[in-house]
Formats: sequence, C-alpha cells, structure tokens
Amino acid sequence: MLNAILIILLSVCFSSDIKIEATKSDTLPKNMPPIKKVFWGENGILRNSFINPESRIKELKIRRNMLQLHQRIALVNLGCMMYQYNLGNTMKEHPDQYMDLKDTHMSLGYTSFGLYMTAAGLSILSPPGMKYSNKKFSSNKIHRYLALIHFTGMAIQPWLGYKTSVARIEGSSDYDKFMDAHEMIGGITLSSYFLAFLMTLIK
Repeated sequence: MLNAILIILLSVCFSSDIKIEATKSDTLPKNMPPIKKVFWGENGILRNSFINPESRIKELKIRRNMLQLHQRIALVNLGCMMYQYNLGNTMKEHPDQYMDLKDTHMSLGYTSFGLYMTAAGLSILSPPGMKYSNKKFSSNKIHRYLALIHFTGMAIQPWLGYKTSVARIEGSSDYDKFMDAHEMIGGITLSSYFLAFLMTLIK
C-alpha cells in the first residue's frame, strides 16, 4: 500500500515535466476547403517552401492582411466592372458610338481582368483560417459558391469579347449572337461578383 502511494506521489510531482507539443496538423481546421488543402494542408504545396511561415499565429496574421487587400482590390474592380458593363450596353444600344467607346471598353476589360485575378490569387493563396463552418449555408460558403460563377464568367468574357469584335469587323451574321452572349455573361458575372462582395459584409 505504501509503495502504491509513493508511486502516485512521484508521478504527480514529475508530471509537470512532461511536455505535450501540438503539431502543425493539430492546429489546422479539419474541414478546410479543398483548394486550401492543396496549398496549405499538412503536405500542401506551400508547406515545405520558403513561403511557409512555420507558425499558425504568423499564418493567421498573413491571412488577415491578404484578405483585407483582397477586399480592397475587389471593391476597386467592382467599380471598373460596373463602368465597363455600362459602356458595353451603350455600345450595343447605340451602334453609332461603338467605335468611340471600343478602346475604353477594351482597356477596362484588361484592367478588370488583371485586378480580378490579383484579388482571386490573394484569396486562394492565403493561409487557412482558424475554423470553417459545418453549416450547408453560411455567408462565407455562399461567397465561395458565387465565386465559382463569377470566376467562370471572367474566364469566358475575354473570348466572347474577341469573337464579338471580330464578327462586327467582318460583318458576320454571328455578331448579334456573340453580342447577346457577351452581354448576358457580363450581367451574370457582374451580379454574382456584387453579391459575393456583399456576403463579405455579412457576419
């Protein structure tokens, strides 16, 4: 009995010397989005690179800064996209102004595409958050679902714009078809982009 008591006392006294260290994988959210796992999972592309901050606290600070910049660029780009969409409608409704507005419309297209891809890169490449909601629908999840829509639209629009311009120059009968598609995809892209931005304001 005395031996048992001594063993218990010794185990309590020395238990404070036992250190249990959490690994990086223990601090990563288990339900992070698939794209985050590719870059920032336990064996992600960026884990063993010079970019890896080697600390979850540093990662979260980097994430905050990247997402804040993502939002600012997205807001500027939203203004560019609205203006470009308005010019596009004017070009369609008033063909006599087409040539006067074409260069401005095209320049805005290059600008908005560059800003869009920069903002998207900041979001995609940012480190994972502390946790992710398990709900089917949340403001963050709706934001990501809408991102799939406007990303697809932004990928298609340059091609549609080019085909529309070529069809007009050549006097092709396909001009109206490409113009209508360009306008429709532009409207869907702008609307989903605007709604996605609103989702970032909802907590």
